[in-house]
Amino acid sequence: MPDALWQELAPAKLNLALHVGAPRADGYHPLWSIVAFADVGDRLRYTPSDHLHLSVEGPFAGALADEDPNTNLVLRAAQALAAELGHKATGQLHLHKALPVAAGLGGGSADAAAALRLLNRAWGAQLSLTALAEIAKPLGADVPVCVQGQGALMTGIGHDLRPMDLLSFPAVLVNPLRPCSTGAVYRVFDEKAQFAKDLDRKIEGDCDGEVLTHTRNDLLAAACAVCPEINDVLTVVTAHPGTRLARLSGSGATVWVMMESREQAEDLVNAIHTHHLHWWAVATQVGARPADTGI
Repeated sequence: MPDALWQELAPAKLNLALHVGAPRADGYHPLWSIVAFADVGDRLRYTPSDHLHLSVEGPFAGALADEDPNTNLVLRAAQALAAELGHKATGQLHLHKALPVAAGLGGGSADAAAALRLLNRAWGAQLSLTALAEIAKPLGADVPVCVQGQGALMTGIGHDLRPMDLLSFPAVLVNPLRPCSTGAVYRVFDEKAQFAKDLDRKIEGDCDGEVLTHTRNDLLAAACAVCPEINDVLTVVTAHPGTRLARLSGSGATVWVMMESREQAEDLVNAIHTHHLHWWAVATQVGARPADTGI
């Protein structure tokens, strides 16, 4: 099997828009979210082995050092797929953790989705993406859309997906490297009780910058209360030449910035690295399906 088939990109998931309703009786919040994927992310590799094992390295591996293996989404995804197929989960999985943790980029969900796609090939299962997305549902609300790995309108609690035509654009992802707990953000959001009423809105045609200007991220105020540095990021990036739109992704703390050109995106990254040495920033392309996800 060629080396390319033994590895999988776990692309960063971005909420280009996120409208959040009041929590249901089960505690889940209904959503209306436009989801896109960047061409940067974590990477998962597979080596045949008689036992299932996961190793992690990379710039953000340390954030997972104390994680309980029983709660790790990559291992849970492997076990879920093995249970569906009726055999033992095996293989050495190696995760290169390139994305910040607790960053609003769907990192753990994207890693789990990558594991499902990769092991589906490695184990010769040949299940469809639709079937893999069904297996993914118990793993978390974001995992099914990450399995599909394409632009989508996400509704319900995240499991109701409608593919969307998203116009690709150059972008910069910026994170102040302050963990932003999803649970903490939602607790503040619930206290504010400013719940969305427009969870049934329709979008016709392509989703472009003009469409996005009429949407929002409802978690922004709560996320800024938990991580005030998000405001600093937004101030810096909106003042930079070539910035078209800047918005928080998910519950933060990552901000995605729509740029006029790739050159201006690289200029913004260089400026951030020069003046804000402790921030994480990367230029990317958003909207198009990443080329090497194996999808």
